Amino acid sequence: LTPAAAAEGFAMAAWAHQKGYTRAAAVFDTGSTSQGDAPAAIAGFKKLGGKIVANITLTPGQSSYQTEVSQVISAHPQVIFYTAPASTSATFFAELSQLGSILPTYVTEVAEEPNWINAVSGSIGASALSKNFVAFEPQTAPTTTGGWKSFDSALFASPQKVPSTSQYKDDPFTLT
Repeated sequence: LTPAAAAEGFAMAAWAHQKGYTRAAAVFDTGSTSQGDAPAAIAGFKKLGGKIVANITLTPGQSSYQTEVSQVISAHPQVIFYTAPASTSATFFAELSQLGSILPTYVTEVAEEPNWINAVSGSIGASALSKNFVAFEPQTAPTTTGGWKSFDSALFASPQKVPSTSQYKDDPFTLT
C-alpha cells in the first residue's frame, strides 16, 4: 500500500541535495521502518556527493538523548534525516533546541501523525516545527474516489465504535 522505506530514504537524500545541503546527520530510531529508511538516505546522500557527518541510532523511551544530541551538534550538520516515535522526538528536539539549535530536518511520514505533531510542537513550539521540518508523504488516496467516500462515511457513521474520528482525517497511514 505504501512505497518501500528505501524509496523514502532516497527521497530524503534527493531533497537535501536539491536544497544544496552537503553535510547531514542521520538520526533514526531502532524501529524496523527506520532500518529501511536510514541506509537508503545515507547511501543516496553519499551518491549525490553529500557527507554523513553523524549516524546516530535512538532507543525509544529514554528520559534523555543529550549524548546523541551532543554528537549531532559537534558534527556540524546542515540538515538532519530523522524518524522516531512522538515521545522520543519531543525529548530529542527539546534537548537539541536547548543545547544547540533546530536544523532543517527531513522526517518520515511519522511527522504527519497528529500525536507526533502535538508532541514535538509542544516541546519546541509550533513555529519552530513549521519552519524547520519537512515530512515525506508517500502517497495519499484522493478523497474524491468512491473508496474514500465509503471509508469516510462508515468512519463517521459509527462514533461510538471509533471514539476519535478526527485523528484519522489527517493520519498519513489511514489516508494511504
